[in-house]
Amino acid sequence: MLPGRQTVNAGPEVEVAFLIAAARQAVALTSIRAVANGAGLSHGTVFNLVNSRTRKLNRTTIAKLREWYVRQWASIGDGLTPEGAAYLMEQILAAIAPDERAKAAFELVQALERIYDRHGTQRPAWLPAVRADYLRLR
Repeated sequence: MLPGRQTVNAGPEVEVAFLIAAARQAVALTSIRAVANGAGLSHGTVFNLVNSRTRKLNRTTIAKLREWYVRQWASIGDGLTPEGAAYLMEQILAAIAPDERAKAAFELVQALERIYDRHGTQRPAWLPAVRADYLRLR
């Protein structure tokens, strides 16, 4: 299973690793300054983050990275990776008890499949991979 899809019932270190990887990818596509501005973080914070100079992130930085990811990366549609889709689903279902979240995520996957099918639209490439992961976790 890929790291980004291990967020169900995983500790905060998995989320932090995922967010750092997303920031690195965004920096590679744009710049440190663009990511810093988008996330509401300082240029130095993002520089240290993507260059592995930060050992532990505080809650505020994690929250800002989380909000940035949801805002920026959710908009890429079919370019969304299975890891990214699973992460976004975890954020959507965060209010559900951790021991029930995998089941709820699978229900969400099934609902998305029905919606795409009902509208005669091709399912996004990430959906089967996310389905397989959540089916295993149920």
